[in-house]
Amino acid sequence: TRGSRSRRVRRVLSELIPLLTLGSFLPLLATLSSSILPPTEWLLIIGLLAVTLLALLWRWFVRLHARLHAALQEALDQHEPPEP
Repeated sequence: TRGSRSRRVRRVLSELIPLLTLGSFLPLLATLSSSILPPTEWLLIIGLLAVTLLALLWRWFVRLHARLHAALQEALDQHEPPEP
């Protein structure tokens, strides 16, 4: 139906617009900051190191997130909303 198609179109646009915006800002940012950034080779090495470190520590980050989430839920459950 017409409503479900427009919902799909809105969903695609809501995901596509931020990606296109990010895709247009990154080259602009890289161009403007090229004079203060290290050489491209160094950036690639730093990027690869960051990805490797993230892959190695992924499980630790997941456990940390779960603990922090549980602590937040506990803190929010202890706080009672004020009476109106």
